[in-house]
Amino acid sequence: MRTPIPLLILLSVRGYAEITSSADLNCDFSTACHWRNATGPEDSGEWIVSNRYEGDPLHLITTRKAGDGFFAYTSGFMGRTVSLLVSEVISCQLGGGNVKYWYFKTGIESQLEVCIRQPPGSKDVNALRCYDGLSPNFIQQWIFRVIELPPLSQPFELIFRGTFYPPLDVIALTEINYTSTLCEISNNGAEQSAGGSFATEDVTPSRLVDFSEGNDVEFTPFGSEWRASPTHRPTQRALNFAAPTAGRVYSDEQSSPRIGAAFTPLCPLIDCTFDDNTYCNYVTSISEQDQVNASLREWSISSGAVLNSLTGVPHDLTKTGTFIYAGGTTVSPEDTFILSSKVPVELKEPARLDFFVYQAGIKGRLQVCLNTVSNCALNIKGSTIDNKARKWKNYHVPLSTSTHAIHFVADELQDNYVIGLDHIQLLNKYGMAAQLCN
Repeated sequence: MRTPIPLLILLSVRGYAEITSSADLNCDFSTACHWRNATGPEDSGEWIVSNRYEGDPLHLITTRKAGDGFFAYTSGFMGRTVSLLVSEVISCQLGGGNVKYWYFKTGIESQLEVCIRQPPGSKDVNALRCYDGLSPNFIQQWIFRVIELPPLSQPFELIFRGTFYPPLDVIALTEINYTSTLCEISNNGAEQSAGGSFATEDVTPSRLVDFSEGNDVEFTPFGSEWRASPTHRPTQRALNFAAPTAGRVYSDEQSSPRIGAAFTPLCPLIDCTFDDNTYCNYVTSISEQDQVNASLREWSISSGAVLNSLTGVPHDLTKTGTFIYAGGTTVSPEDTFILSSKVPVELKEPARLDFFVYQAGIKGRLQVCLNTVSNCALNIKGSTIDNKARKWKNYHVPLSTSTHAIHFVADELQDNYVIGLDHIQLLNKYGMAAQLCN
């Protein structure tokens, strides 16, 4: 077994260096990375690289790919401990970005947050703006997460902040991937204060643009709603938008919705990313047309932007694949777009239908119906969206132990409005693993 080693304390001599590409922060811990342990009083533990951790037989971490790879895990003395994993300085990012990673928790009490620190190197707790980095339910296995980040016009650091209780309750990370368009900014002589010379930001009036003209800033309204992470408020929680929760009392709670865990598909009758440019095991019409007093229209497939930045869809969930959408340039409110499973799906145990929706405009409705288009379990209306609507949002519908035909029904659209749908998957009832079906 490989001997665990602490992460190299990078840049300790030359201050805080700056990356030149977002890919510089990609790290699987098999080689030296552009991440370091914190060196100040803001934490009490450290991250250690290894390929195995065993607190006892019930608290064991092995590599995500059996027998191959490495991970970093939190280490410290007994009791509540905090460890910070800090990136090199990022000059600024245009149009937002995202951080993808895999994590493993050995105990239920530990926490993981993904934070932005401005200015870099600050010891002030209010300089940290944090999002919950964990899925809602606890399970001892590697879990994939994606956290969306807003546009940032000033230098910052990314930080993974682990709060844990060694030796049994620890957290591990691997395969960190940061994706963003960085600003082309001169940062001459940047050190701990992250100073230097920065270009003046252009300010132009808002206008309706085609996706080809603009960038993510046009359709990702992050920024001013952020709050620093004070000590008297809990970390911002990632929410499931399928049901209201008490956690939505703050207006900024939804600024980073859960992007969902990625699992190997186990139900080909339901699971579909549309990335092979097909509808998988779905059809865009149904046999019970007499139940729909409207003109039936087909869902369309796209690998690029559809319509404009205010009422359209810019890209699929991953920004590299394909999605389907209902609507278009010429649509009547009486038109109905129906996507149905080809055959009913038999479930041996309760599960959930998990999927992602992009609905930026106030016109239109998406319903998820079971067995018939009149028996709908979820109703998403454009009239209820807020100023954080221009992003893919995660929804789910509970499914009982039974046989189900699934229908996605979009209607009440108008000209130049669309609703996007992507990454449909059957998960267990807790949303923590893929589910088999018959």
